Amino acid sequence: MNRILLVEDDTKISSMLKTFLTTENFEVVTAFDGESTCQQFRSDDFSLVLLDLVIPKMGGMKIMERTLEHSTIPIIIISAKDTDSDKMLGLGLGTDDYISDFTMAGNAVFPGILTIISLGFAVLSIYNAESRDLI
Repeated sequence: MNRILLVEDDTKISSMLKTFLTTENFEVVTAFDGESTCQQFRSDDFSLVLLDLVIPKMGGMKIMERTLEHSTIPIIIISAKDTDSDKMLGLGLGTDDYISDFTMAGNAVFPGILTIISLGFAVLSIYNAESRDLI
């Protein structure tokens, strides 16, 4: 299952990313604030979360903290916040990658996002296969 939860409050960016990922055969569910993100996460299964940090009703870091308390789902932060301290905090909390300034890069960033997502799914598939062997 290649279902992605895309959490981005900017509707233009969200739409752009969803369109791109859908054309690459990913199923994308969008959430635009922290509250709807938590609801989506509780009601659906996802293989990956693309998470903006600055969203209404609950910040991305808090969502990531809560999510990783109960799940090993891969999380990739997508954010315009690009200070070293933001990146270190995100990576320190357990995000699998941190992509910053992607909105400024235009279409050139999509192959990079796709590579990260594809690698994440490949690792997840290997992990799931090994986990089944251990059970």
